[in-house]
Amino acid sequence: MALIAPLQSASEWVKGKLSLEGDGLAQKKRRRRLALFTLLGILFYSVFCGDQGLVALGLSWKETWALRREIGELQAANKDLAVKQAALARDRAYYEKMAREKLLLKNPGELIYRFDRN
Repeated sequence: MALIAPLQSASEWVKGKLSLEGDGLAQKKRRRRLALFTLLGILFYSVFCGDQGLVALGLSWKETWALRREIGELQAANKDLAVKQAALARDRAYYEKMAREKLLLKNPGELIYRFDRN
């Protein structure tokens, strides 16, 4: 019984705060304040947390810069490969050097010495 009385008074206080009864001016202020906080909450969510908010924008910028860096690296590798391709197409000595290194080819009468790296 001792716990019921404070709970009843608290529930009555909450009902009084939320009731639609009361003077019109105080009720209008409550409604305006509720509308203002609701709009501010929606605005905050849309600016910071939405699909097009600042967080998503920052992540997309980060991804964009990572992709640009990767594109630059791939373009540099592509230029190196183009230089090697041109050298292979016109330079027989370079072609022979690459064949000797990669395929261990030799001319007649030559010996190839291999050393294991351990």
